[in-house]
Amino acid sequence: MTETRTQEEAIFVAALEIGAAEQRCAYLDKACGDQPELRRRVEALLRRASEAAGPLDRPGFNRVAADDQSMAEQPGAVIGPYKLLEQIGEGGMGLVFMAEQLRPVRRRVALKVLKPGMDTRQVVARFEQERQALALMDHSHIAKIFDAGTTESGRPFFVMELVRGVPITEFCDQRRLTTRQRLELFFTVCQAVQHAHQKGIIHRDLKPSNVLVTLHDTVAVPKIIDFGIAKATTQPLTERTLFTHFAQMIGTPLYMSPEQAEMNGLDVDTRSDVYALGVLLYELLTGTTPFAGEAFRRGGLDEMRRMIREEEPPTPSQRLNTLDARACSTVSERRGVDGRRLRLLLRGELDWIVMKSLEKDRNRRYESVSAFAADVQRFLSDEPVLACPPSAAYRLRKYMHRNRRVLLTAGIIAVALVAATAVSTWQAVEALEAKGQAEADRDRAKTAEMRATAISDFLQGDLLRQVNTEVQRSGGFTPNPNLTVKEALDRAAAKIGERFHDQPLVEAAIRRAIGQAYNSVCNPQVGAKHLERAVELCQAHLGPDHPETLATAFSLAETYQWYRHPDAIALFDQVLKKRQAILGLDHEVTLMSMNSMGEACRKAGLLERAALLIAEALERKKAALGPDDPSTANSVHDLGLVYRDLGRYPEAIALLEQATNKLAVSCGPDNANTRYSKENLAGLYQSAGQLDLADRLLREIIQQTGTKDGYLLGGSYSAHWRNILGQNLLIQRKPSEAESVLRESLAILDKKNARGAEWAHVQTLLGEALMEQHQYANAEPFLLQGYEVMKQEVEQRPDWKPRLNEAGERIVRFYDVTGQSEKARAWREKVQSPAGQN
Repeated sequence: MTETRTQEEAIFVAALEIGAAEQRCAYLDKACGDQPELRRRVEALLRRASEAAGPLDRPGFNRVAADDQSMAEQPGAVIGPYKLLEQIGEGGMGLVFMAEQLRPVRRRVALKVLKPGMDTRQVVARFEQERQALALMDHSHIAKIFDAGTTESGRPFFVMELVRGVPITEFCDQRRLTTRQRLELFFTVCQAVQHAHQKGIIHRDLKPSNVLVTLHDTVAVPKIIDFGIAKATTQPLTERTLFTHFAQMIGTPLYMSPEQAEMNGLDVDTRSDVYALGVLLYELLTGTTPFAGEAFRRGGLDEMRRMIREEEPPTPSQRLNTLDARACSTVSERRGVDGRRLRLLLRGELDWIVMKSLEKDRNRRYESVSAFAADVQRFLSDEPVLACPPSAAYRLRKYMHRNRRVLLTAGIIAVALVAATAVSTWQAVEALEAKGQAEADRDRAKTAEMRATAISDFLQGDLLRQVNTEVQRSGGFTPNPNLTVKEALDRAAAKIGERFHDQPLVEAAIRRAIGQAYNSVCNPQVGAKHLERAVELCQAHLGPDHPETLATAFSLAETYQWYRHPDAIALFDQVLKKRQAILGLDHEVTLMSMNSMGEACRKAGLLERAALLIAEALERKKAALGPDDPSTANSVHDLGLVYRDLGRYPEAIALLEQATNKLAVSCGPDNANTRYSKENLAGLYQSAGQLDLADRLLREIIQQTGTKDGYLLGGSYSAHWRNILGQNLLIQRKPSEAESVLRESLAILDKKNARGAEWAHVQTLLGEALMEQHQYANAEPFLLQGYEVMKQEVEQRPDWKPRLNEAGERIVRFYDVTGQSEKARAWREKVQSPAGQN
């Protein structure tokens, strides 16, 4: 009987959320099947709910029968300290009122209360779930919860921020926002959704009506509302939370991900929200959803589910081509551009970004909302987007258009030498081994030794001499500080073919080193050309199965990972199969290749395949190398990263904890691999809301590194860890502790004269810590100076743009808090304006 009752409630709740009668009937036909008594009971519940509710366009009408008057909340009623003023909304489960809070402060709020007649066990659980979901989150673009309780009749209610806004699509059309302005607003929405995901909450019903936008002064401020069908990912929301019924489809079909529509028990993760945001972005760009509304609804529930799961929608630019002239004119006019220019704007990068978010296979979507938002930001910053096809010409065009300054030449040349060390060392070792051979091998030994010498001379002579003696003056040669990395490598590379035309293996070794050096300066297309030539030379003179040929092909596959994921995976696969055939399935080098191929799949978004490859490599390493070998621990770590990308945080944390412990024992706590594993583990703890564990791990890293370690992107590792810890403490509202940690970081960076991006970041964090302690006079200089330095650094490091935005938002908040409204307005405009950040 209990099971029957649960099934009845599940079908009732699902049917209640289907508005159209025809679709609801089709759902009941499928859900109830040949159980007429079950169908009768569900329809009775639906009739009762219909009597308790009414048309949405009559919010003030008394919807409750006379015998239920004592249970109904109406305008004028008082619930605790809240007086109901006007009904402003109605959902499947609750009524929403604008109310006035009478004490301890007077303000207008939104009060949501469960409908009379809707207090079934499952509906109450769902309502309480929304209440607790909102309570977990604290973000300026998510509606805040203020209070919660029960009415005198025992029905739950909660009180939240009153959002006076309109749906985001309607707001953008009313204001005739340009495509860029719409993307900037969408980026803000993504940041809020990511915050929810970090708290372990999936919205599962993101759509325009749940993303309301209002104006604060002249700034558009989006607010996400209605977590009524949110799903907890890392923690239980309430002991009464119920699992979604097997045959229950949760969400709004037009914005629903394929896995939600599947209704087969597949666990829904954060990538469902990625899909819904993709639909929202599609609508913001084109004025329509991927599946046309009326045609989509006419097909009935099963047809809708089939279309969501199977049909590929047109790209945004293609959708514009299918609109009639009048509709296309309306869409383009609302975006301030003619139809032809709008299609050209959408074609290419924006098409790629949107379609990646709408992939049917969630493993091919963006792995997180933050990754989705980052690609949108790359487009806005005129940087290469990750969703683009692997075109070298495309990336080169982006590079030329941005005209980014390159990194310091001397530092990159050092990287080139480090990359070349392995190659020249292999040549030297070959020479030494050959010397120990019989007399007949003396010629081979001599040739190998000459090869090693030639490589060393070229790298240390032709390459480094450019930095030290580039400009000839009357008194000799002087350094040229303006020489770029690309120029140095290009000039050295230009000499390779001519100089070593009669030494093909020397040429191959040098091209491999030069190719890896180009990778170090983020120019993998050129690096790939050198590595491709190196592979050709090795195959011609050593054979396709020679270890050096396979090692060079492996380097080429690593380079393809930057921008040609399918080619990278295919080449890794070739190398892996050859090594399996030559060395055996369980040779260490073979297993390293298998693990690397898995990593390539992870970076390409093929997460399930990545998991299989790395898991197999791990099991074989355990058997062949032992469970405590560093290589085994690295595979444990890499498998943890796959699970992280899949959103399986508990399993990811367990694996990274295991890898970190193993690496600390086998390699030492100060080893680079150990630190990298710890950093990823700390990040996972933060994402899972386990801030105390993240604190403990970060403090452990800081204690181990002290202040004597090397540099990290212009700053020291020790300062980097302190900055992460300081930010973590600020999240926990511990500004005094954060200040202490951040001042240590600042002292380290000042001592090293490392006034780059990391230094600017600690300035802004320290300013926030002081502001939170009301030390306003001390906070302001840190906030302003940090912003200005970071603004300059962003020119070299566009990936820091989100941090620059955060720094600007801190300044806006500072002037708001200190009552300096004019300065706050000016800074708000500066932060919102792309021109003001570049």
